[in-house]
Amino acid sequence: MKKKSFLTILPVVAVTVIILLAVSTQKENVTSSASVDNISQHVNLQDTNLQDNVSPSRIGNKWSGHLSGSKQTSSSFDVPKGYGHVQLRFLNQGTSEAVISVAHEGSGKEYFTKTIAAGESLVWTSDADYTQGMRSGYYILSFRSSSSYVDVDYSGMASDLPQNK
Repeated sequence: MKKKSFLTILPVVAVTVIILLAVSTQKENVTSSASVDNISQHVNLQDTNLQDNVSPSRIGNKWSGHLSGSKQTSSSFDVPKGYGHVQLRFLNQGTSEAVISVAHEGSGKEYFTKTIAAGESLVWTSDADYTQGMRSGYYILSFRSSSSYVDVDYSGMASDLPQNK
């Protein structure tokens, strides 16, 4: 008699265990899904420019300044190791064109020379000419004007990933 009652209870217990496991797994999946949705919403609120499967870049360094009062002047910035994707922005507030050049201090290599008309701006990203990025180290920003004083605002950043604009 004991064997028969045990054999009839065993399937009931097995079915109950299976049902409990299924319910517990569903709860875990719902919780995980809700957490992923919350994280996705949080990321989208922080940076609306992020696209699916694109990692945000890390900024290694930022700089900015304003140079005026001389026909020729310079400034410098540092590109940390591993952050060779550079973006530079310039606004010529002077009354004549300004010639801007960027050179690596250690090697003397000139990365670019651009002329900006009075009242115009320029955005330059290293990605167009240096797809692997620029070397780390200090860079010299040179500004000159032949007919009047330089009056230029500038800013830039070095990041670990290429910049789109």
